[in-house]
Amino acid sequence: MEEEYLAAILSLHAAWLDKRPEGQRAVISKADLTGVMLREAVLRKSSIKRSVLFDATLEKADLYAATIRKCDLGRANLRHAVLSKAHIADSTLTEAHLDEADLFAAELEKVKAQSCHAHHAIFSEAEIARTDFGFSDMSRCLFHKASLAEASFTDCNLLEASFASADILSTDFRISQIKYATFQEADLVACTFRNAVLEDVNFIGCDMAQTDFGGARLTGCVFDDSSLVAVKFRGTTMKDCSFEDVEAVRMEKVWETP
Repeated sequence: MEEEYLAAILSLHAAWLDKRPEGQRAVISKADLTGVMLREAVLRKSSIKRSVLFDATLEKADLYAATIRKCDLGRANLRHAVLSKAHIADSTLTEAHLDEADLFAAELEKVKAQSCHAHHAIFSEAEIARTDFGFSDMSRCLFHKASLAEASFTDCNLLEASFASADILSTDFRISQIKYATFQEADLVACTFRNAVLEDVNFIGCDMAQTDFGGARLTGCVFDDSSLVAVKFRGTTMKDCSFEDVEAVRMEKVWETP
């Protein structure tokens, strides 16, 4: 897509957002925008489908409530971008930079986001389904009150991440480094933390069912006031963990202490 044509789309979209008669919503389809410069572009409520934005610069772009479907955003720069209430589906964000991006209340469905960089990104109240963040650095990310189903955080860095009050179903945290994080008052159903390393993680007041910590190493983790239904700790190594006032039903308590 030529730069002049793209500039015209952005101009018409700005007029549409201002409700001027000449305005037209930006609808970008089947476009090759590889390496395009869209820093601080205003594309809120736009539609981008079946397009390639590989290695694109969208730093500080405004994509509030945008629809992004079947797009390749691999290695894209989305630092500080606004994606709150955006709908992102069947798309690729592999190796993308999402540092301090705002995805508050966004919807992510079947997104491939492996090996991305997302320090301090906000996913609070987002709805995330069948999305793969494997091998990503997601330190200090916020998933407060988010809904996650069949998501993957395999081998991720989740330093100081917050999943407080989140609804987390069948989500994979295997082999991840989870330190100083919080899951306080989250619902964790059929999740796996197998072979993960967890240090000083807050699980206070969690409602857990069929969650598997097999083979994980837990140090200083707090499960106080939690409900642990059929939770598995087989082969888990524990040190200085707390289980005060826990409701344990059919819990496998086969763990080791160093």
